[in-house]
Amino acid sequence: PKVFNRDTPALGVADAQLKLHLERSSQEPVTLELFLLRKPWDVSVTWSALQSCCAADDLVSTLELSSVVEPGPKEITFAMKQGVQRWIDGAENHGLALRVKGESCGTRVGVISPQHPQAQWHPRIFATLLFDETPPVASIRSAPSPATAQKQAKFSFSGEDAESG
Repeated sequence: PKVFNRDTPALGVADAQLKLHLERSSQEPVTLELFLLRKPWDVSVTWSALQSCCAADDLVSTLELSSVVEPGPKEITFAMKQGVQRWIDGAENHGLALRVKGESCGTRVGVISPQHPQAQWHPRIFATLLFDETPPVASIRSAPSPATAQKQAKFSFSGEDAESG
Protein backbone atom coordinates (compact mmCIF):
# COMPACT_ATOMS: atom_id res chain seq x y z
CA PRO A 1 0.00 0.00 0.00
CA LYS A 2 1.12 3.52 -0.75
CA VAL A 3 1.13 6.31 1.78
CA PHE A 4 0.23 9.69 0.37
CA ASN A 5 -0.69 13.15 1.53
CA ARG A 6 -3.76 15.01 0.36
CA ASP A 7 -4.21 18.74 0.53
CA THR A 8 -7.75 18.35 1.82
CA PRO A 9 -8.48 16.50 5.06
CA ALA A 10 -10.58 13.35 5.04
CA LEU A 11 -14.28 13.85 5.75
CA GLY A 12 -14.81 10.42 7.21
CA VAL A 13 -13.96 6.74 7.22
CA ALA A 14 -15.74 4.26 4.97
CA ASP A 15 -13.87 1.30 6.47
CA ALA A 16 -10.76 0.65 8.56
CA GLN A 17 -9.18 -2.59 9.74
CA LEU A 18 -6.17 -3.52 11.82
CA LYS A 19 -4.47 -6.70 10.58
CA LEU A 20 -2.23 -8.57 12.98
CA HIS A 21 -0.28 -11.80 12.55
CA LEU A 22 0.05 -13.87 15.68
CA GLU A 23 1.36 -17.18 16.88
CA ARG A 24 -0.14 -19.47 19.50
CA SER A 25 0.67 -22.89 20.83
CA SER A 26 -2.29 -23.32 23.18
CA GLN A 27 -5.32 -25.39 22.15
CA GLU A 28 -7.64 -23.17 24.18
CA PRO A 29 -9.50 -20.42 22.27
CA VAL A 30 -8.99 -16.89 23.60
CA THR A 31 -10.75 -13.60 23.26
CA LEU A 32 -8.65 -10.57 22.28
CA GLU A 33 -9.65 -7.01 23.01
CA LEU A 34 -8.28 -3.92 21.28
CA PHE A 35 -8.21 -0.54 22.93
CA LEU A 36 -7.41 2.97 21.74
CA LEU A 37 -4.90 4.65 24.04
CA ARG A 38 -5.96 8.04 25.30
CA LYS A 39 -2.65 8.97 26.92
CA PRO A 40 0.97 8.76 25.75
CA TRP A 41 2.32 5.25 26.12
CA ASP A 42 4.99 4.51 28.70
CA VAL A 43 7.00 1.31 28.25
CA SER A 44 6.75 0.60 31.98
CA VAL A 45 2.94 0.45 31.84
CA THR A 46 1.53 -3.02 31.36
CA TRP A 47 -2.08 -4.04 31.63
CA SER A 48 -1.48 -5.55 35.08
CA ALA A 49 0.34 -2.42 36.30
CA LEU A 50 -2.24 -0.07 34.82
CA GLN A 51 -4.16 0.38 38.08
CA SER A 52 -1.06 1.72 39.83
CA CYS A 53 -0.56 4.63 37.42
CA CYS A 54 -4.03 5.57 36.24
CA ALA A 55 -7.59 4.32 35.86
CA ALA A 56 -8.29 1.97 32.95
CA ASP A 57 -10.95 4.34 31.58
CA ASP A 58 -8.35 7.11 31.28
CA LEU A 59 -6.01 5.00 29.18
CA VAL A 60 -8.13 3.03 26.73
CA SER A 61 -11.44 2.70 25.00
CA THR A 62 -12.75 -0.46 23.39
CA LEU A 63 -12.69 -0.63 19.60
CA GLU A 64 -13.61 -4.25 19.11
CA LEU A 65 -15.42 -6.30 21.73
CA SER A 66 -13.66 -9.53 20.95
CA SER A 67 -12.26 -11.82 18.32
CA VAL A 68 -11.88 -15.52 19.12
CA VAL A 69 -8.52 -16.88 17.94
CA GLU A 70 -7.84 -20.60 17.48
CA PRO A 71 -4.34 -22.08 18.03
CA GLY A 72 -1.63 -21.85 15.36
CA PRO A 73 -0.33 -19.01 13.18
CA LYS A 74 -3.16 -16.70 12.20
CA GLU A 75 -3.94 -13.37 10.65
CA ILE A 76 -6.69 -11.63 12.56
CA THR A 77 -8.57 -8.46 11.70
CA PHE A 78 -10.09 -5.94 14.06
CA ALA A 79 -12.66 -3.41 12.85
CA MET A 80 -11.08 0.02 13.37
CA LYS A 81 -13.57 2.39 11.72
CA GLN A 82 -14.55 4.03 15.02
CA GLY A 83 -10.94 4.52 16.13
CA VAL A 84 -9.66 5.91 12.82
CA GLN A 85 -12.67 8.27 12.69
CA ARG A 86 -11.71 9.57 16.14
CA TRP A 87 -8.19 10.32 14.86
CA ILE A 88 -9.58 12.11 11.80
CA ASP A 89 -11.86 14.11 14.10
CA GLY A 90 -8.78 15.35 15.95
CA ALA A 91 -8.23 12.88 18.80
CA GLU A 92 -4.54 12.30 19.50
CA ASN A 93 -3.14 9.00 18.24
CA HIS A 94 -1.23 7.45 21.13
CA GLY A 95 -1.42 3.94 19.71
CA LEU A 96 -3.34 0.80 20.52
CA ALA A 97 -3.35 -1.77 23.31
CA LEU A 98 -4.15 -5.43 22.75
CA ARG A 99 -5.29 -7.57 25.68
CA VAL A 100 -6.12 -11.25 26.08
CA LYS A 101 -9.33 -11.35 28.09
CA GLY A 102 -8.82 -13.54 31.17
CA GLU A 103 -5.14 -14.12 30.35
CA SER A 104 -3.32 -17.05 31.94
CA CYS A 105 -0.13 -18.96 31.10
CA GLY A 106 -2.12 -21.18 28.72
CA THR A 107 -3.83 -18.35 26.84
CA ARG A 108 -0.91 -16.09 25.92
CA VAL A 109 -0.63 -14.76 22.38
CA GLY A 110 2.48 -13.61 20.51
CA VAL A 111 1.95 -10.77 18.03
CA ILE A 112 4.45 -10.33 15.21
CA SER A 113 6.05 -6.90 15.58
CA PRO A 114 7.05 -4.24 13.02
CA GLN A 115 10.68 -5.36 13.49
CA HIS A 116 10.00 -8.81 11.99
CA PRO A 117 12.04 -9.42 8.77
CA GLN A 118 8.88 -10.41 6.82
CA ALA A 119 7.26 -7.03 6.11
CA GLN A 120 3.97 -8.61 5.01
CA TRP A 121 3.48 -9.84 8.61
CA HIS A 122 3.88 -6.41 10.23
CA PRO A 123 0.84 -4.92 11.98
CA ARG A 124 -1.05 -2.69 9.54
CA ILE A 125 -4.10 -0.49 9.46
CA PHE A 126 -5.95 -0.43 6.16
CA ALA A 127 -8.37 2.47 5.84
CA THR A 128 -10.74 3.64 3.14
CA LEU A 129 -11.20 7.36 3.72
CA LEU A 130 -13.88 9.68 2.34
CA PHE A 131 -12.85 12.94 0.69
CA ASP A 132 -14.76 15.81 -0.87
CA GLU A 133 -14.38 14.95 -4.55
CA THR A 134 -16.54 17.82 -5.83
CA PRO A 135 -14.55 19.44 -8.63
CA PRO A 136 -14.12 23.21 -8.48
CA VAL A 137 -16.59 25.17 -10.59
CA ALA A 138 -14.92 27.25 -13.29
CA SER A 139 -16.42 29.53 -15.90
CA ILE A 140 -14.41 30.46 -18.97
CA ARG A 141 -15.23 33.46 -21.11
CA SER A 142 -13.53 33.76 -24.47
CA ALA A 143 -13.72 36.00 -27.48
CA PRO A 144 -11.77 35.99 -30.73
CA SER A 145 -9.40 38.82 -31.45
CA PRO A 146 -9.63 40.60 -34.80
CA ALA A 147 -8.49 38.45 -37.74
CA THR A 148 -4.91 38.96 -38.81
CA ALA A 149 -3.30 38.84 -42.23
CA GLN A 150 -2.14 35.26 -41.57
CA LYS A 151 -5.78 34.20 -41.12
CA GLN A 152 -5.19 33.20 -37.52
CA ALA A 153 -7.40 34.09 -34.63
CA LYS A 154 -6.11 34.83 -31.16
CA PHE A 155 -8.17 34.11 -28.08
CA SER A 156 -7.95 35.51 -24.61
CA PHE A 157 -9.35 33.62 -21.65
CA SER A 158 -10.33 34.65 -18.19
CA GLY A 159 -11.63 32.31 -15.57
CA GLU A 160 -12.64 32.14 -11.98
CA ASP A 161 -13.43 29.31 -9.67
CA ALA A 162 -16.14 29.23 -7.05
CA GLU A 163 -13.64 29.43 -4.17
CA SER A 164 -11.47 32.37 -5.26
CA GLY A 165 -14.13 34.37 -7.10
